[in-house]
Amino acid sequence: MSMDVLTVLQFFQILLAYLCMTFFLPAILLYPQIKKLRFSARFMIYQIVGNFYMMSLVFILQLLRISNRFTLIIFTLLPFCAGYVMINKKNPGQAVETVFLTVERLAGGQLGARLFLRRMRIAAGEKLKRFFAGLFGGIRRNFFDLVLFTGITIALVYVYGVNLVLHYGYCASDIAVHNYWINNLVTNNIFVAGIYPYGFHCVIYYLRTVFDIPTYVLLRIFCFVQTLMIHYMLLAFLKSCCKSKYAAYIGLFIYTIAAIFAPNTYTRYYSSLPQEFGMLFILPSIYFLFVFFEKKENKEKEKKWYLACFAMSFSMTISVHFYNRMICGLFCLGVAVGYGFRLFRRKVFGKVMIAGILSIVIAVLPMGIAFAMGTPLQGSLGWGLSVITGTDDEEDTQTQETEETGG
Repeated sequence: MSMDVLTVLQFFQILLAYLCMTFFLPAILLYPQIKKLRFSARFMIYQIVGNFYMMSLVFILQLLRISNRFTLIIFTLLPFCAGYVMINKKNPGQAVETVFLTVERLAGGQLGARLFLRRMRIAAGEKLKRFFAGLFGGIRRNFFDLVLFTGITIALVYVYGVNLVLHYGYCASDIAVHNYWINNLVTNNIFVAGIYPYGFHCVIYYLRTVFDIPTYVLLRIFCFVQTLMIHYMLLAFLKSCCKSKYAAYIGLFIYTIAAIFAPNTYTRYYSSLPQEFGMLFILPSIYFLFVFFEKKENKEKEKKWYLACFAMSFSMTISVHFYNRMICGLFCLGVAVGYGFRLFRRKVFGKVMIAGILSIVIAVLPMGIAFAMGTPLQGSLGWGLSVITGTDDEEDTQTQETEETGG
């Protein structure tokens, strides 16, 4: 097998593994609750929930020092099954009782294995028929959108994807350091080089451990997966905000092809870097905070979804990279100022403040626990805090910029 073919196969393996956690499983679980929302908003919610769960689960298990393939799979499947039963069944207790009764009948010989498998096959067949009927119906209704989406994807493959089979390296100097940090998570040695935003590392470690994909392969190829998701998130954001149906496609196509910004803006997409991965969560933070204020006709249930998604998105901008947090914070501040006449209403202000505080606490808590246990700050995080507080000097800044050109 040639290296080119192997790279393409590895890319699809990684893409499917990532989409399994950030699209398919969240969609199965949450669709009944948010099916009235447009697909672009649902896509953002699926991405947010999937990434947030992976990061949170790894942080918890790592701090407890019990993270491994078995615990990751168990604590993924059990909450998913429990959530599915709670959300999709009118009587969760009855559903659990039915499962236990079926197992009891199988064990006692009252229900034959062949009959049980036949019933399962019929039930699965009916669900698959409904799924494909809905899928083909959606394709017919949105055929032109799918053509434009395919065109955007082809453009992204041409601009960024071809690099995977032209260069078999990392394309950034500091990825070797991130490789070292991620591999230490295998031994539950989180923050091996000091406290640092580990959201990106948690996602890569999760994919590495659960789907048995080597870290070096993930870091070499995941760059194009995250680049696709960043651009798809931009498309979803634009489609959710623009009145024109096709303005989003035109804007994204121009951004992909025109190369109107500095070259470094685009070359960084060739590397699996935390800062670029964190871009996934900036636009959803802005959108869900904006739509929370903008649409007065929203039902209370929808408003809770918007606020929860804002909190998770904002939290992940902190968990992944402090640059993303700064950018997102400025935009969210602008939204808050623009909707100040609604923000400072008594019923609204408390909810927004609680969501904002919780988002920060969730992101900072793992780092705070590690710091309380004696783990020092990693150099770049210390520098970032000094920039925020205005205590850094010019020499330290120049040194840090030299060391962190890739990250």
